[in-house]
This record gives sequence, structure tokens and C-alpha cells, in this order.
Amino acid sequence: GWVFGMSPGADASSYPTRAALEPHLIAVREVHAHPSYQRLAPFNADIAVAILAAPSTTITPLPIRRTPLGAGMVGTPARIVGYGQAAVGVPSSTRRQATTVIAGLDADDTVRVGDPQHVTCLGDSGGPALIMEGGAEIVIGVDSYADNGSCNLPAHFRRTDLYTGFLDPYLGTAANPDAGVDAGVGADAGVDPGDDSGGCAAGGGAGAGGALVVAIALALVRRRRR
Repeated sequence: GWVFGMSPGADASSYPTRAALEPHLIAVREVHAHPSYQRLAPFNADIAVAILAAPSTTITPLPIRRTPLGAGMVGTPARIVGYGQAAVGVPSSTRRQATTVIAGLDADDTVRVGDPQHVTCLGDSGGPALIMEGGAEIVIGVDSYADNGSCNLPAHFRRTDLYTGFLDPYLGTAANPDAGVDAGVGADAGVDPGDDSGGCAAGGGAGAGGALVVAIALALVRRRRR
């Protein structure tokens, strides 16, 4: 019963209802959840692929991180982008971004991203955490959950380097750890309006045969461990 679509715009606040928004979304042909996804905390394998119905000529794909993240990356600058809340409890549909840091690596399949002033919040699930690598911006993870509902802690992002085996068949890429980064899961690389108060983003990238794919957290609202 879910409706999936991709919004290429920076602000959807002018659409008061889902019915008003739907005609302005880029159509999604199919959605694939990871087969090991768990709906309960800590939401293992909380990553999915949405394939657009037709190629886009206006969205530039970003590569995903393929090589393993290491402990030495903690403190590395990162960018978070999204349409989530800027103030807890206040609905938002405006895209925001913030420069922050990699806060730590978790023991499972996630990386924590954020700092006391810049974190993601409710509604940012599925948005990317990005870093600069080799002179280009790449996606290292997609926003999954935080440890409380107060939007004051770094969020846990599902690491793309640990899910290449799941993503590659949809990206039209052979799963090869030595292949380096490749265009695939996308995120919005532009300069977003709004303040620098945090938030994560949705986006798209070119996959096999010109189809577009998006890595997203499965739930449409942010899941949190309580």
C-alpha cells in the first residue's frame, strides 16, 4: 500500500496533501528491500533500492563507497542532506544540508555521522552521508536510525561498502571489491536552500540500462531505538 516516488525539488511544502504531491514526483517502477531487513531495532539490513520508471536527464549520479571504512576515518568531514525536521515535532518537507563529521564506526553494519550542532532528525531516513574522496563526493551510508527521538545524537547510517553484494545487481555492476567506486546509488550533490542546521537527503543515480536507482531506508518515517 505504500506509494514510492522521488522528488527532485528542494521544497515540497506547497503541496498540502499526498494527492497534491504525487503528480510532481518522478515515478518509481519497483522497490527492493534487502532480504535480511528487520523491522525491529537495530533494524539490521535497513537498506533498499528504488528503481525509477524512466531515466532522468537532470540528475547526476554519485558513486558509493566500496572499500571498507576504517577507524582512522573517525573525525573525517562529512555532509548530510535531507528533508527531515529542523525542530523536533515540527513537520518539514524542505531540503537542508549540513557539514559535520564521521562520529564513529559501529560493531554492526552502520557508521555514526553527526556532531552536537549538526545531526539528522525525523523524516531524514534514507538520506545520504557523503565524504570527499579522490577529489569527488561519494556516498558512505544511508540514514537509518538514532538512539533517541530528540535529534541530538549522531545517527546510524547503513554502510554502502558492506552492501555492494545487494546493490550491485541493481546497479548493473559486478561485485568486485577492487573495482573502486562506481556510479550507482545517488544523492543530491547540489547546494541546498535553508540553514545549516542538519538533515539528510534523497536523490538518484544512473544504473544499468539508464534506469535510475536510489538507496533508501525502507521505512518512510525515521525509526529510532528507544
